[in-house]
Formats: sequence, structure tokens, C-alpha cells
Amino acid sequence: TKALRTEVFNEFNVDWYSPNEVYVYSQATPSKIVRSFTQKLGYFQRSTGSRVLRGYKVSATDSDKQNDISHLVFVVHGIGQRMNIGAQIFRNTSSIRERVSYLKEKYFPESAGRVEFFPVEWRNNLILDGGMVDSITPPHVKMLRQVLNTSAMDIMYYTSPIYCGEIQAGLVTEMNRLYSMFCQRNPSIKPKVSVIVHSLGAVIVYDIVTGWLPMGTNNDGILVPGKSRLDFELDNFFCLGSPLSVFLALRVPKGQHGYHLFPPTLCNRLYNIFHLTDPVAYRLEPLIVKDYARIAPLSLHPYNAVRPIPYSEMPLELSDLEQSAYVAASSAGDPLSTTSPAETPSKERTWSIWNLVRVGKSQESGSPHHKDSPTQGLEHRLDYVLTSGAAGPLVVRSVLISHTAYWSNYDVAFFVLTRIFPELEIQAYLAGGLHSSSSLLPPNEEKKDEKPIIGK
Repeated sequence: TKALRTEVFNEFNVDWYSPNEVYVYSQATPSKIVRSFTQKLGYFQRSTGSRVLRGYKVSATDSDKQNDISHLVFVVHGIGQRMNIGAQIFRNTSSIRERVSYLKEKYFPESAGRVEFFPVEWRNNLILDGGMVDSITPPHVKMLRQVLNTSAMDIMYYTSPIYCGEIQAGLVTEMNRLYSMFCQRNPSIKPKVSVIVHSLGAVIVYDIVTGWLPMGTNNDGILVPGKSRLDFELDNFFCLGSPLSVFLALRVPKGQHGYHLFPPTLCNRLYNIFHLTDPVAYRLEPLIVKDYARIAPLSLHPYNAVRPIPYSEMPLELSDLEQSAYVAASSAGDPLSTTSPAETPSKERTWSIWNLVRVGKSQESGSPHHKDSPTQGLEHRLDYVLTSGAAGPLVVRSVLISHTAYWSNYDVAFFVLTRIFPELEIQAYLAGGLHSSSSLLPPNEEKKDEKPIIGK
């Protein structure tokens, strides 16, 4: 039978014998020889080709459609973006997106929630000083100076009352543009919105939402309370390697710190995630309740932990420094330390640790001890520490990579996933954990060969 139509390409050709009979043939020499030989024997040419069928073997249904996006996450970079010409934030966003998707599809395939991550690049479109700093930079030690000009200089720009507003405006414009674009393309969807902010990005987003702007070069009226300039409200505020607490500590006079620094209009929940060896990251909890300087931050559960305890149920623990002092006091026969907190039930242990901290403080100050609540002034825990890869002879190397190691970490990805969809944390707990062995790792797990990335 002769083909009704033939289309010839470099490596194959396609023949139409009827609307429902379409065959593709390879142009490789062996295929041509076989086709010629079979034709001489009287076989149809179409028998040597591969039939092409339109559509799918099974008809599509409404259930085949992906679930609507129920949660948007904007990923905001910190300093050093100019070093990578804007590419680093896209790689980092892709990295955490892939890990969150892997964990959700692997361990929570029945979950109806769908999250999407959007990179927010705010630095490279800014004019700022118009290259003045580069023009006054001496040519000596050029490489080091270029690194400083394209990374640490962002902090100086932001602390300048001249350029702070321009930086904030650039980030506001980009975040609102992305949100508006999503809403225009998905008019029927009203998703929740969260942010993952890295390094200096946490400070900028905090200032945008709380309405903070420097009033001038003097020290009068540092805080200017105002309305968020974003077109949406934040559900979760994830800080990665954030120096936010340092900025707040230096802005607010001594004795005026507290929970009012994090008003309800900021977000629904705030999480400060940091690596033990990250030199840029600082804790938030002692900024609200000073006694929490003696309480250890919560450790992130490994993504494959067996029956992980919900974070809301985890008891207070003494910090390493306080634990050493506690052991020393116990050895010396201190009457305040006759009962080990580790031997008490979870809730009693929390009170035991808290009373130990409070009693120690009252004795140091000579003031009477008041029995208050461990959660007084701190409704939820804020500080979460990532401990993996932070010990041994690699400590110097860990310091170099720790500030940028969050994006490829599955523990961080699992934490973000279970905060965005809290029901998954309960599901993992009731299921007894995701793995029975911590030796099981996802594909392409980056653990041994991470390299320091200066751009953030």
C-alpha cells in the first residue's frame, strides 16, 4: 500500500497511510537494508516501522488534573547575589523545591496540599550608588576587594539611610509583581503565602512587613511603626542563617526588647533556623525572654527520624554551657541540683529546667524567685538548630559552608514541608516515622562533597 503522505527528517521519516495509520521509519543504514529486503519478499513496508498513535491509551479524567496550588512560598536571597549575576537564588530555590517535592511524593503521596516555590531576585536591578564604590576601590588585592564589594557591601548599603528605602522598594515591587502575576493566571485560587528568607533577606522582609524605615542619621525615633507594603499576608516566616536579632538588638534601647518586636501582623508563625557553625546566624528567643539564653534551641528532627516528637511537645533543655555548669554544681553537692531534670517526665522536666534557670538567676541578682511559666512571654518556640555536619576536624570547613548549606538539606526541607502542612507532622508521628533506619538517604544526597558558596 502506498503512503498518502511522507515527511522526511534527518534520522527518520513518517508515512501516513490513513488518518489512523501512521508509521515512523528510521533512516539508519541497517533499517533501510531490512526494509528493502522485506519489500522484495512481498511484505508491506509498514511492518518494518513503528506505529504512532494519537493521544493516550486511557482517556483522561478530571481526577488526572494536578491539585490546585494551595501554598506559595517566596524565596528571598541575602547578600552576595551580584557575585553570581542573579543565578544563585534560582539554583537555591530549585534545590529546596526538589527536596520538598521528593519528600512529599515519597512519604505523603495522599496529601492533597500543593506548594510552589518562587525565587525573588531583588539585588541586580538596583542602581544604589551607580558604581561609585567600584570607582574608589584600589586595584590592589583586587579579587578580595571584589568579593567584599559584591557581598558584604550589601549590608552597608542597607544600613545607610540613603539606600535602605531603595532596597526595600525593589524587594516590595518584585514580590508584589510575582504575587499579582500568579493571581492573574489563577484567578480562582486563593493560596496561603509564606517566605523563606536567607541572611540579610530576613531583615529586609521583616522591615517591609512591620513598616520600619530609618528616619535619618540621628538616633531619634529609630522605629517607625507602619503598615506592610506587601499585597498579601504571611502565614509562615522561615529565617535561614538570619542576623535579624542583631539588627533588632541594636535598634531598640536596652530593656525595651520583647514579644512586641514580632507583632501578629508580621506572620502567623516565625521560625528561626540556623546551623551551629553559621557565623552569620543569631538566636531570636533571648531577645524576647532573656532567660532563654540559658535554654537550648530545639534541634531539627532528621527527616527520617523514627516517631519524631511534635515540636510543641518537646521539653526545655539547658544549653551546653548551662548543662556543664549544672553538672559542676551537682558534683559540688549544690542543693538546687539534687534532682536531675533528665530523670523527670517531659512536662515536669520543662518546669524543672525552667525553675533551675529562674532560681539561678534570682540567686545571682539577690531577688526573690517568682514561679512563672516557662512559656511566659514566648507563645511558641522560635529557634531551631541544624546540627548535622558540625563537629570534628571539619569544623573550619563547616564554618565556610554552613551559611549556604540550608538549601540542599533534607532535614530543613522536611521541616518546611511539615510547617506548611502541619497535618503531615502528626501523620509522621502516628505512622512511627518515615524510615526505620537513618542510613536510607534520598537520591543525589549532598553530604560529603559540598563546596563553599559565597553568594547567597
